[in-house]
Amino acid sequence: MLKAVEIDDTAQERIKKAADLERKIRLEALIGLNSDICGIEVRPITGFDVLQMQYAENKIMIGGIPDESDFAHFFWLLKPKDSKISQVKLFQTLLKKIKSVDFINEVYDYIEKTFLELPSNKPSNPEIKSYNANPNVWLSGIIDSLASEYGWSYDEILSSPLSRILQLHQYLLQRQFKGKYKVRNPLTSRASAKELNKILNTNG
Repeated sequence: MLKAVEIDDTAQERIKKAADLERKIRLEALIGLNSDICGIEVRPITGFDVLQMQYAENKIMIGGIPDESDFAHFFWLLKPKDSKISQVKLFQTLLKKIKSVDFINEVYDYIEKTFLELPSNKPSNPEIKSYNANPNVWLSGIIDSLASEYGWSYDEILSSPLSRILQLHQYLLQRQFKGKYKVRNPLTSRASAKELNKILNTNG
């Protein structure tokens, strides 16, 4: 007879923490807040930014090991409009920061949050992320869906925070498929699976 798996209070708190973070990320996307990456302010990534980084073959976006020029391009592209930092000052700051593993992790954490709502890709190589793919694979379809549904123009969609666009697209899919499509909660699901695996491994 199968025994019901019980998750203790500590594990439930960790799952709740993941759910709270997921909720916060989504709220920030809807509001369009800037982010701070180790002291450097960046605005939300847009579809236009993704296309420009793909066109420039920026390894932060397409995959691979990024160099100084990739980080310089990434941060200059995402510099808030009201930022007064000069290009020289920004690059000098980056040359110091890219030596830190914590800084590199913060950059990729920011990207992961941006693409939180993008359906996961499961290629043979788990290191390849869904957003590494050519935007023609995923972005064009999203533009077409939102333009058809809301009547927004191409420029309006691509200039909006991408995390907001991806979030709206999820709910659009849910409505189109009449509830058969479930809105993803990847952080919460990942945390729950991790706690369940701990219990199963402990119980043998």
